[in-house]
Parts: sequence; C-alpha cells; structure tokens
Amino acid sequence: MIIAFEGIDGTFKQTNANMLSEYIKKRYKTDKVIVASFPDYNSQSSFLLRSYFSKLKAHKELSPEMISNLFLLDFYYSWWTKLHELNSNNYIIIADRWWYSNIYYQGTRKILQSNETVKYSLPLFDEYAENCIDVATKEFGLPHADYVIKMEHNLIKPGKSYEDRESDGYDINEDDIKYMMSVDEVLRYFDFDRICKGSTTIRLDESFTNPKDKFDIFTDIFNYLEETLDEFVRENKI
Repeated sequence: MIIAFEGIDGTFKQTNANMLSEYIKKRYKTDKVIVASFPDYNSQSSFLLRSYFSKLKAHKELSPEMISNLFLLDFYYSWWTKLHELNSNNYIIIADRWWYSNIYYQGTRKILQSNETVKYSLPLFDEYAENCIDVATKEFGLPHADYVIKMEHNLIKPGKSYEDRESDGYDINEDDIKYMMSVDEVLRYFDFDRICKGSTTIRLDESFTNPKDKFDIFTDIFNYLEETLDEFVRENKI
C-alpha cells in the first residue's frame, strides 16, 4: 500500500508521515512500514537535479518537461532499486511526496511561462498533467499511490511561512514565494481522486490567524485511513 502526502512546502507532510509511521507500528505491532521522501537529495540519482538548480540553471534554463524528467529519474531509481520490492512484500509505504508533486510544481512552471494567470491557464495545466502521468506510468513504470493525503492551508495564507523558512541549500522552490503561491493555487485545483483509489484534504488552520493543533491534524489523517489500514493489515497478516 502506498500512502502519499502531497502539498506545497511548509504543510507538515514529513512531520505527519513520520507520525503516521510510528502510530501504525505501535497500533498494529508491525515493522512493515517505511517512510520515503522525494526528491531524495541524498541519493546519487538526484545529482543532475541538484546540479541543475544549484549551478546549471544559471547557464541554460530547461523546459518544465525536461525538469520533470530530472525529478522522475530520481523517483525511477528509488522505486526500482528499493520500493518496488517492499511494495511487493506488502509493506505500507508512506511517502513525503509521490511523483504527483512533479505534476503541479512543473505544471505551474508551464502556466507561468505562458504569461497567463493560473485561473485562465487550467486547460494548459490539464494537458500538461495528462502528459506527465503518461510519461511517469508508461515510460518510467511508476505506480500510482493508493491514497493521497493533501495538506492544505484553508484560511491562513502560506506566504509568510516561506519568508520565515530557511532554504535547504538547493534553491529549488522555497526561495521563490510568488512561484510557491501559484503552486498552491494549482494544487487546490488538482483532483487526485481520478488517479488513485481515494484522497482527502486535511485543513491546517481553524481561523485566519490560528493553525490547528498538530494532534487534531493527525487525528483527521488517521480517521480517514483507519478502516483502510485495518482491512489491509487483516488481509495481508502483517
């Protein structure tokens, strides 16, 4: 089973992926759970990706399609060298991003290159998304996630959180606040239900000024997955 956390930077994907992993291990008394983070900047497969954003981009910018392929190569390496076997052995794979992030991040670049607003470029995004899905599944042989947890600020605008964040050193996305706000808009439009078994949106705030308590956020996540996890553990005897 593949459970993917999706969302823009700063939406607590990694935090909740780790919490979910630990909770599953304790609740079901199993070690057949793994957290995978993408892109994997510690992997040799991400060398060209890291090099592009830290050095090569200054010399020659690539198209969204070519940047997408750099990301997909990293997913391709991780899936076929490690995760594929674990998935075949009935592990629960919890992903801090799946290759779906590639769709809305690079799809946003495609929109911005058209010099149109997100609102008036959604047909362009739809076409890009279909092409990206086709390449990922047919060319790279990557699977769809079973369930997607979309982490989303509903009321609080995320721009301030980017101003307070420190770059991870690769200067890929988080230093461009305007771009990230556009990604947020595209992600709100993107419908995961059409490409996986199920998805849900987890709201991260209670009001225009107050974020939700982290335990309330995690409770919302587990309440969505509980029945599915119970059935998976029972059927696969993990």
